[in-house]
Amino acid sequence: MRACNHPVQDDPTKFCVYRYRARREAGDAREGAPARAAARDEAARIASR
Repeated sequence: MRACNHPVQDDPTKFCVYRYRARREAGDAREGAPARAAARDEAARIASR
């Protein structure tokens, strides 16, 4: 699983790793614009909890 160390907005304890985990759990490990968009949306949803 790839991850970067950019902190999630408003929460310094969370990192971009969440969007890669979310994409993997969604069953889409491919690198592509749709996957990135879905991962970004999922990361925003997770970060807003």
